[in-house]
Amino acid sequence: MHSSQKTEDTEKFFNQWAIYQRVIAENYMVHAEIAMTLQRFLQALPLHRLRFLDLGCGDAFIAKKILAACELEQYCGVDLSPTALQFAEANLKALACTKHFITEDLTVSIAGYQQEFDIICAGYSLHHLQLVEKQNFFKQCANALKVNGYFLMYDLIRIEPETRSQCLQRHWQTYSQWAFSESELSSIKTHVFAQDHAESSQSLNVMATNAGFKSMENLYVDQQNLFAVYCFAN
Repeated sequence: MHSSQKTEDTEKFFNQWAIYQRVIAENYMVHAEIAMTLQRFLQALPLHRLRFLDLGCGDAFIAKKILAACELEQYCGVDLSPTALQFAEANLKALACTKHFITEDLTVSIAGYQQEFDIICAGYSLHHLQLVEKQNFFKQCANALKVNGYFLMYDLIRIEPETRSQCLQRHWQTYSQWAFSESELSSIKTHVFAQDHAESSQSLNVMATNAGFKSMENLYVDQQNLFAVYCFAN
């Protein structure tokens, strides 16, 4: 890659990163509630020496909050951005376990594991996949979990019988009220309408069942039915 391209990619990353950090700081996408929900779930588990796979981990903001009190054997963070993984490594420096940070697409990474993890977590990432990719991901996720393991997912919600277009418009009614500049909102809208493919809980349940998961539980949903936390038991 040429140096000019590297500079352009770095600037693009930090521009997007700055927007997302403000989304987290303002709790626009209920990161605080998500963290509390996952904390409660993990603290109630009887498992010890957990092996935790964090797919699309970003800077590990959620992982830092939910894993601090857990007894871990291994943490594995996967993300496409090496810059994000550098932040993740710094944020999780205090975790007393073996740590791996892998620069890779989550759909590629998940295919390489067989019954290795107690917990797999994917946050705000599956909605970027197409339906067939999601179906395949669930199957590979089930394969990567140990018996009695859990797949934890937090993501956008589509409500049946919404079409994708109706779902996007409903979400955008809220996003457009966020305190960003006009150009920043335009950037967010471009990303949302091009990349977001939210699924309904019914659709997720079908995919999970077909993949071999025993059950699906909705651990949290926000008041506007925009975001949810799900648990799939292997």
